[in-house]
Amino acid sequence: MVKKIPTVLILGVSSFVGSNLAEFLRHDFHVIGTYHDHPVRIPGVLTFACDILKKNVIKSIILHFRPDITIYAIGLSSIQDCRRHPHLAETLNTGGVYNVSEFCDRYKSLFIYFSSAFVFHGDEGNYLESDNPDSSTVFGHSKSSVEFYIQRTSINYLILRCGNLYGRSFHPCQLTKFEELQNACFNGQELVVDNHVHIGHLDVFYLGMIIKLCWDNKISNRLFHVSTTDQMTYYEFAKLYAEVFHQSGEHIRPGMWPVNSNVDSDNLYFRLDTANLAGQINITLPTIKESLQFTYERWHLDAPDKFWPDYLEKARKAAAAAQDNANQEAKPEEPPPQNA
Repeated sequence: MVKKIPTVLILGVSSFVGSNLAEFLRHDFHVIGTYHDHPVRIPGVLTFACDILKKNVIKSIILHFRPDITIYAIGLSSIQDCRRHPHLAETLNTGGVYNVSEFCDRYKSLFIYFSSAFVFHGDEGNYLESDNPDSSTVFGHSKSSVEFYIQRTSINYLILRCGNLYGRSFHPCQLTKFEELQNACFNGQELVVDNHVHIGHLDVFYLGMIIKLCWDNKISNRLFHVSTTDQMTYYEFAKLYAEVFHQSGEHIRPGMWPVNSNVDSDNLYFRLDTANLAGQINITLPTIKESLQFTYERWHLDAPDKFWPDYLEKARKAAAAAQDNANQEAKPEEPPPQNA
């Protein structure tokens, strides 16, 4: 009997996250993607235009393709853009979700939504999934309101609350922040980056791995934190990138990111506790340096398709070893033998 290959619908396939997920997931899923104004071509992926705010269009797409998974990769992800255009942020970050989640429930598609560490205020760090969102930004408020809506109304969902995701874009006219960093290091150009916001920095391909593992393990109706196990400012991340990629970082300068906050300190901390996710999918999430080393290796190997299974096996063995160590430490000491 031929095993059915599951279908993934990515809404916003031309976005940075959407396009990278399509590239990763296409090896194990049938991938379909929609875009609004910016067509994107990814081998083996069917893409077409779609207006997320047209309810009947969304219904027709989900009814026709019957995706096993529907990924919402649409919205304004810039805190500055959300502050300048709050109505647009509300429309894209929340309005489209209402249409999509309704039809995902109706046609039994797992609805996956990406939230952000910026649902928090940034005054503490080491946030748990159970901590109450308390953002002071338009972006953070829009994300936390959608989290609340999905958890109250959806019956088959995953919410992945992410730290900073980095990588390359599939859109030729929209460089990511990471690509700007690469260009600056390669060309020796001065680059001023933030040195006050402390957050995890994770290769976007890890997000694809996490989605696949959650699907394989039939995990749903959960909110998970997705991030590295440590945190850095983007300035520290840029310096570490230069070290791992064997490039000069002498032109990188520290600056301050213009984000509104009521925190008394100049520094903000958005460390996410990832223990729940690591335990559910049985892997150890990487440090920032390990994530960058993974990025370097997957871009420089001759056979990148063979790299990922090997890397996943290493991550699982690391998780098993960590659990064994924890069990050994928890085992009570045996009393010394008594002389007869």
